[in-house]
Amino acid sequence: PKNSAVVRIGGETPGQILPQLEALFAGTPGWVADSAGRMLRYAFELRWLGLLHGEQPVLLTLRTPAGQLRRLRLPVTALPDFKALAKAARRKPWFSWSVDKRHNVAWFTLDSLKLTGPYEHAVARFFAAVKKAGITRVAVDLRKNGGGESLAEAPFMQYLGVRKVQDYSSPTYFGPVPLRTEVHQLIRALRKLGYSSALYTIPVPPQPPADQIFRGRFFIVTGPGTFSAAMDFAADVKFNHLGTIVGLPC
Repeated sequence: PKNSAVVRIGGETPGQILPQLEALFAGTPGWVADSAGRMLRYAFELRWLGLLHGEQPVLLTLRTPAGQLRRLRLPVTALPDFKALAKAARRKPWFSWSVDKRHNVAWFTLDSLKLTGPYEHAVARFFAAVKKAGITRVAVDLRKNGGGESLAEAPFMQYLGVRKVQDYSSPTYFGPVPLRTEVHQLIRALRKLGYSSALYTIPVPPQPPADQIFRGRFFIVTGPGTFSAAMDFAADVKFNHLGTIVGLPC
């Protein structure tokens, strides 16, 4: 039941389990305590802590809000095949867009940050459609975006007419010359690390036509799945006052 308190897991109390969790996971004691529910979802972690043996059920004792003790036996379930899911995710399109003239909003779903030619052209077609439809509200959905290349926010920044953002303590420039310089520096660094530069032929987005610069309201939609460079994208928009962040925290 909701709002029940955990009395025992696998025969041990939370007070006995927390010191063991603190030894396993980096973080302050308060963070470990707040995160314990997420950490104890997985069978391998329960086995590390000696709370689960083999494929036996997990024994859980709860105190309900009414003060009653409930004893549960929770079965261990198999995790999905993450390799198969990853392969399917790679085949699935990682960006799409639509324009809703009736509700005056254009929506761009972006599930990864990769500065590729097809993605760059999609952003250009998107803003051309926004201009044609007279849309004044644009939203970029980053709720399932785990990150990638920080420079992949550049096409959107350019269509917002933004040449520079303050990114934490240093500026990032989005004009074609600074972008080209950054890309070349990245490729040189990757070569020094032994990576093939052929894998990193990152295009430099061209400047959009002046009449297609977007002057309306810009939104970034975030959620718990917004991570790494996608979180930086949201932060750049928020802290440079370029738009509004809506949704759940990154």
